[in-house]
Amino acid sequence: MMGPKETAHLVGVRELKIAFCELDRNGDREISSTELKDALLALLGEQVPLPEVEEILRDVDLNGDGHVDFDSERRSAALIR
Repeated sequence: MMGPKETAHLVGVRELKIAFCELDRNGDREISSTELKDALLALLGEQVPLPEVEEILRDVDLNGDGHVDFDSERRSAALIR
C-alpha cells in the first residue's frame, strides 16, 4: 500500500484536500474509522470489516492519534521526504 509520501507525489495537494473533505462527513477536519468505513462501502459497494478499516487507518495515521488529520499528515509526509 502506498503511504502519504508516495500518494502526495502522484496527486496534487489540492486534489488530496478535495478527497479528504469528501471523506470527512462531519466536518471536524479528521477522518475517523466510521467515516472511512462509510467511504469504503460507497466505493466498493460492500461492507469492509471494522478491523480491516482500522488497519487501513493505522497505515496512514502518521501521528498515531487514531484519526487522519489532513494538515498533520501533510506535515508528517513533508518531513519524510
